[in-house]
Amino acid sequence: MKNIRVALLGCGTIGSFVLDFLAEGKIPGCEPVAVYLRSAESRGRDHLEELGIPWVTDLEKLLEFQPNVVVEAATHEAMEAMGPGR
Repeated sequence: MKNIRVALLGCGTIGSFVLDFLAEGKIPGCEPVAVYLRSAESRGRDHLEELGIPWVTDLEKLLEFQPNVVVEAATHEAMEAMGPGR
């Protein structure tokens, strides 16, 4: 059986927690494929680079990683900044 490909929206406190569980294999059958950040200056970027997990600032680019599921782990403010009309 193939792993479930997981993309995350956000990599702050909650996103980093979820990401670490995925990256460490603590969620069997799931693998992190990419994370959507609101900007290249987002605080989770360095952590993602340490883990070797790609990050993007464009939703279309995130979908190019072909996730099976997208987990929203961002603040309301971050989601507004990531959404339409930004």
